[in-house]
Amino acid sequence: MVDKKIRIKWGTYGNGSPADYSDDPIYLFLKDNYEIEFCDDPDYLICDIASHDDLKYDCIKIISTIENVVPDFSRYDYVMGFDYIIFGDRYQRIPLFSSYKSQISIYFISLIIYIYHMSLIFSFF
Repeated sequence: MVDKKIRIKWGTYGNGSPADYSDDPIYLFLKDNYEIEFCDDPDYLICDIASHDDLKYDCIKIISTIENVVPDFSRYDYVMGFDYIIFGDRYQRIPLFSSYKSQISIYFISLIIYIYHMSLIFSFF
């Protein structure tokens, strides 16, 4: 049972169409760990970097993008993208291939990431 309730607004894509979040990894994580309330007065806004939804809300803004755009951290609080940049805990690099949806690729990606992390760990010994 999840005890914490969060209020979120799922933004639009750059072309204004509503985002389909039902299979989005962010949504899947949140629904497993929080009680989610969708509203127009959110604590968290989750949207695409190409939209301008971040200008409409005064809340924590989380942007997830697979676009080749370096995020403007004066507009966004947290960003997930595939650029190799370091910005403290406000940026998380997500490999581009992780955006592919097929179940087989998810297992393959998990295996690749595991092997990569293990090689980093063992390279120190």
